[in-house]
Amino acid sequence: MTSSGAHSPLPAISFVIPVFNERDSIGEVCQRCATIASRLDLSYEIIAVDDGSTDGSEAVLRDRATSDPQLIVLVFRRNFGKSAALAAGLEMARGDMIVTLDADLQDNPDELPVLLEAFRAGNDVVVGWKQRRRDSFVRIAASRVFNRLVSALAGRRFHDCNSGFKALRRDTVAHLDLYGERHRFVPLLAHWKGFRVAEVPVQHEPRRFGRSKYGAGRFLAGFFDLWSMAVLTRFRHRPLHFFGLFGAVIFGLGFAVLAVLAILRLFLSGFWFAEHQPLVFLGILLVLVGIQVFSTGLICELVVNLRPDRKADYVIKEVINSPTLPEHGHE
Repeated sequence: MTSSGAHSPLPAISFVIPVFNERDSIGEVCQRCATIASRLDLSYEIIAVDDGSTDGSEAVLRDRATSDPQLIVLVFRRNFGKSAALAAGLEMARGDMIVTLDADLQDNPDELPVLLEAFRAGNDVVVGWKQRRRDSFVRIAASRVFNRLVSALAGRRFHDCNSGFKALRRDTVAHLDLYGERHRFVPLLAHWKGFRVAEVPVQHEPRRFGRSKYGAGRFLAGFFDLWSMAVLTRFRHRPLHFFGLFGAVIFGLGFAVLAVLAILRLFLSGFWFAEHQPLVFLGILLVLVGIQVFSTGLICELVVNLRPDRKADYVIKEVINSPTLPEHGHE
């Protein structure tokens, strides 16, 4: 279901805001985005993606959209996750500069000039680095550990890879496959694909409404996602290189154990395999596991060459004030 609104042909900037149970803050976020864009004399659109909210956020957005033709509202049929919401919003966005921000007012739209300056300097992705975070000690500590790991993986320093406040070029977005929890790694993905990524200090506001969606589950999920994304990104099109390396190492250890036992049997009288059964079984087990891991790499190689690229999974129930329809996932 779609309702159309009057939109400029090509806005200079698109704000993309994923929304999940942010009834008390989303209206003010939209107003502040509109105000700062007008102050900078930039044509704009605001794309709010309601990700299955249950607190009335959809009603707030729907009401505001009736009087604001620049506000485009995508309503999901259920909660599909932040990456899916961002993917849907980014696909709908038409501006040359796309700004993503959270709906909880902790990202301050008034900081847009700081992002804009770095964007106009030629960077493809500009990350709002929250130097002074207004979060709990646990969350701050977890963020620092997480960013250290990301930096080690990227080979460059990232201070706030997980920041939701970012500016991206529209042609850069086409190269970022957002699914699962990959929204956490947009700067890393862009860096790996050769785009220019910069971080600029921005203010971080204390949370005024609602509850944080962050918890122990997301903390652990972040590290698992980091590992899986590293493997998928670096070995996605050559999984045999990843599995083959581990398979070869395991096979080599098993072969070495069996070779040593065979040499000892040949040159030492009184050396019997029956007396060293655990080592014999260990060598055989390692050889078999190495072969299995290597075979898994071959199977993955076939799968990679047969299956299409994975896309974010979501279903859009309704688009309000839509200038165009996204090609993926809408009804």
